[in-house]
Amino acid sequence: MRLKGISTREEANEFLVSYLPQFNEQFMRAARGEGDLHRPVPDEINLREILCIKGNRTIKDGCIIKWRRRVFVLNNPSIALRRRKVEVREHFDGEITFKYKERYIDCHEVFEVKPKREEKKEKMTKTKEPHKRYKYTPPLEHPWKKYNYKGKLNPWS
Repeated sequence: MRLKGISTREEANEFLVSYLPQFNEQFMRAARGEGDLHRPVPDEINLREILCIKGNRTIKDGCIIKWRRRVFVLNNPSIALRRRKVEVREHFDGEITFKYKERYIDCHEVFEVKPKREEKKEKMTKTKEPHKRYKYTPPLEHPWKKYNYKGKLNPWS
């Protein structure tokens, strides 16, 4: 395209209309045979399970799983499932499934958000007075005061 003096997108699009048939003719090869040569997918392979977005999540204490800013709750909560790793699969039709040890888990999405408590906000706004600190001075009878820095007895003790 540089040799043809093409510098804009419109000129490049016009050039491609004439150049692509030449390019295809130069590199095109005829197929060995006619028809579709793809093998059929075996029955054991489920393409829906393979062609999906997968990720791992942990089931939290309230039987909650979070996935992409969405919250899901287990329909049949069990203590045995708490803090277990599950595989989250997001299929291309929009369905989200959860799998734990080759078993699917029933969940539903929670849309309601718990209201925040206003009491905590009020407590946070009130400030307490800082605690007054003072320097501790041991009394004259304290064992540390018996000796001075040279190791001799203090005269006032």
